[in-house]
Amino acid sequence: MRGRCSHVVIAAVAMVVLFSWLCGCGIVSSTGTPNPLWGVWSGPYPSSLGTQADSSRFAFTSKRVYLFFALKADGTILAREVGYYSSNGYLMVLSSDPGGNLDREEIYYEFVGESLVVTIRGQRVVYRRVGGVERADDLGSAAHLKEGAAGR
Repeated sequence: MRGRCSHVVIAAVAMVVLFSWLCGCGIVSSTGTPNPLWGVWSGPYPSSLGTQADSSRFAFTSKRVYLFFALKADGTILAREVGYYSSNGYLMVLSSDPGGNLDREEIYYEFVGESLVVTIRGQRVVYRRVGGVERADDLGSAAHLKEGAAGR
């Protein structure tokens, strides 16, 4: 009986460690649901980045790849950025490499109701969800097929 209990305890501890690791990597939230960041988000173009675009769109995939689009009013894409991201619940690191070291940009974010509020270079920008994780993953896959790797 004693040996059986130790196996149960070891299995329980292993599950806790695995769940903590998944939460830390942004794979699941602490409630066990998919990361709320995953999806496609639309909002104004941050004036702190310049004034040439009318709106912007982020896509955050379940594979830790992000896409950022600068759009004109008619929907024409002015610029596109593809890279990797990591997040810990309030700080997101965007980078051109999976380790978060090259072309590193730190963005603070929070969820307010159904909106994603990000602070980009000191400016708060409110984004609304316009697509789910499936759409974001499709965009991320298409970007990798086209470019072969993430890049800015």
